[in-house]
Amino acid sequence: MDIHLPEEIIMDILSRLPVQSLLRFKCVSKSWKKLIVEPYFTRKHLNHAKTNQNSQKFISCRRFPDPEDGVVSYYCSSLSSIQLIESVQKLDYPSDFKPWHVKIYCCFDGLSIMGVSNYNERDIIFFLWNPFTRESVLLPNPKFPPKRNFVCGMGYDSTTNDYKVLKIGLDGNYDCNVSIELLSLKKGSWSKIDEYSSGIFYLFNGRSCLAFVHGAFHWLGFSEKNFMISFNISNEVYGEIPLSEQMLLRVSNLMFDVSVLEGMLCVFSNDIYWWGDFILWQMKDYGVEASWIKLITVQGSRHISTISKKGEVLLCCIDGESWIVFMTSNGQVGLWPQRCMTMGGFISTENLISPKLLV
Repeated sequence: MDIHLPEEIIMDILSRLPVQSLLRFKCVSKSWKKLIVEPYFTRKHLNHAKTNQNSQKFISCRRFPDPEDGVVSYYCSSLSSIQLIESVQKLDYPSDFKPWHVKIYCCFDGLSIMGVSNYNERDIIFFLWNPFTRESVLLPNPKFPPKRNFVCGMGYDSTTNDYKVLKIGLDGNYDCNVSIELLSLKKGSWSKIDEYSSGIFYLFNGRSCLAFVHGAFHWLGFSEKNFMISFNISNEVYGEIPLSEQMLLRVSNLMFDVSVLEGMLCVFSNDIYWWGDFILWQMKDYGVEASWIKLITVQGSRHISTISKKGEVLLCCIDGESWIVFMTSNGQVGLWPQRCMTMGGFISTENLISPKLLV
């Protein structure tokens, strides 16, 4: 006897499955194939994935001594169980060629902004990449000429149903002479954005990405005082977020940066020599200076990313001489040999969003 389930029940069941299963199920029938690529379904699937720890993946960048493996490679591993490098899935590049330099600048909703370039070329080509479906699309060229350093952030504008990317170019890790531009994926173009204020130093470290929460990007700045700058992507208005007096941004041996944990702003510091403490502060009440609390202190660690599901923080530690240990603040996650020269990474959410439908 055939059993026919209502379409809404089928949709609900499918929306809770892993991406790789759904990609295979597109071959089951024309109706399933049509459903799985529908924007409403991909959004529903993403919302379920955000609350599922098994859908949170660590996208890591590693450099291997073997020249056949390329200069750098990206790998995807689970956070739900301990994994050795042999069991970690290698990802394909989002283009037809293997570039000399490749870097993920930010991740949001499981999508990545990736920049690639060839040897001795200053210009960077940007892609919007879904590492789980392997689909990518070339992004428009920015308006400003490239600076020596830049940071990016990606966020979602719910008022216009549009993903946007903010790019800040600067000549060092902190600078008051910056170029700022905003990419609307729906419009497919960049627009120049005025600086927040003259004489303000923007503070980043070498692996920074802009923190997105409450509809705004956030990063650190200082003049006579230390503070956080916010930029709302809907009305394109700047703001200031006060910092705790304990955050001494101009201490020479410390690197500071911003992140988001459980939907709340965070500031963390790393010792540049590894033997100091990793410290993370969290702002419990958005915009209220008195609500900053020191949440985590871990000795001899370096921040990699935050895991919002359980309020955990992914850290990188050196264990002896032969292994790098990736661990959360609540326990061990993975082991990889140091010969891999892991260069950082991001926590990303499995999703079905098609980059080609966004630009």
